[in-house]
Amino acid sequence: MRPVLSLLLLLASSVLADEVIECDADNSCPEDKPCCSQYGVCGTGVSCLGGCDPRHSFNASACLPMPVCRDLDLKASTDAFEVDTNFLGDANETDWVYNGYLIDYDDSVLLAMPKESYGTVVSSTFYVWYGKITATLKTSRGAGVVTSFILFSNVHDEIDWEFVGYNLSQVETNYYYQGVLNYTNGRNVSLEEDVNSFEYFHDYEIDWKEDVITWSIDGDVVRTLKKEDTYNETTDKYMFPQTPSRVQLSIWPAGAESNAIGTVSWAGGNVDWDSDDIQDPGYYYYTLKELTVECYDVPDGTEKDGDLAYYFKESDAFDQGDIMITNNSTKIKSLDDTGFDPDLDDDDDESSSSSSSSSRSSSSSSRTGSSSTSSATSTSTSNSDDDDNDGTSSGTTSSASSAATGFVQNMSQTASSSSATSNNAAASLSAGFLTTISFFASVLGFL
Repeated sequence: MRPVLSLLLLLASSVLADEVIECDADNSCPEDKPCCSQYGVCGTGVSCLGGCDPRHSFNASACLPMPVCRDLDLKASTDAFEVDTNFLGDANETDWVYNGYLIDYDDSVLLAMPKESYGTVVSSTFYVWYGKITATLKTSRGAGVVTSFILFSNVHDEIDWEFVGYNLSQVETNYYYQGVLNYTNGRNVSLEEDVNSFEYFHDYEIDWKEDVITWSIDGDVVRTLKKEDTYNETTDKYMFPQTPSRVQLSIWPAGAESNAIGTVSWAGGNVDWDSDDIQDPGYYYYTLKELTVECYDVPDGTEKDGDLAYYFKESDAFDQGDIMITNNSTKIKSLDDTGFDPDLDDDDDESSSSSSSSSRSSSSSSRTGSSSTSSATSTSTSNSDDDDNDGTSSGTTSSASSAATGFVQNMSQTASSSSATSNNAAASLSAGFLTTISFFASVLGFL
């Protein structure tokens, strides 16, 4: 079904509310709650930061600009992560935010999912607009338990690695263009015999260029997707991820009893909340050792009025050509702020592009609008399959029954109950991931 990743975890926290207004393709947010969150709920404050969808907000300017890509080499430690509800948009303060449970373990960090919890999600505070992202990790295990490593944009472009815990010898790759569901986009990849994803670290890589995406495991390309092969004659568009995206990692209970049957089936059945891992150490877990980001050059012809943040211009398409780079603030000062009025002091100057990189522990990074080069050339073809490349792994096509894969593209379809304060400080929102998850509650004004 649709993507289901960090979205579920961010929803785990609850807050009080008086009214929840949902947003989608048919319903834009009102001016007093102008920002459409990643979960399809209107609000102010953090709703206007990471995940703010300009397509369904009051207008595109309601969403704060998106901090530009930065080259980064994260040596995992909990010191490198900030609780998401403490983050008000200043990407110089931290590279990463999280919701859920993080635990230091040896030279790694565990993303944990205790009994009956929604798990954990980690998100970058900056956005990647083409680049190479590599995560060294060991997955979780067990029926119903899903591990994910993805790129996810504010308009729901998405590039995925997903791992279902009941099958540790196989991983899934997937992609979405603006949340459009297409069951043929997924591919399964088999790991080498006796080298499973739970017991052994592997390097999982997404190399995202303007004209091609490659997925690699331990340096071997296992899948290639060419932009030219995503052309849709009906829409006259390339259904290819092309907008700035956050890096997100998650462990979540796809096999929760409250989830749709298709999601539970895809995940291998219901979660066993009395499993060996729940008995000792007391939680399911996903081990992150290292994560690197290499930023590529922004597309030729990109409009620039600065170098600090990406910004969607008002548009009907919200594609690559609708993005500019600006020096406008990415920060808010209160939960009532929006992109209309971030309420910053006149002397609040963000012109320093790497002012606090030295203060970030366990990671090093430099703010940049461009690094390596990447050129794009596309030709119009229709209904073409992408290439599956053989490395040390083999690729097979996922069937339509594979249900939910990736992130949640449209939370509002299954939102069941919710509440939200006028200052967006709280919400207790029962929402489901997509047409498949019906329980993740939205966080503080809905990030």
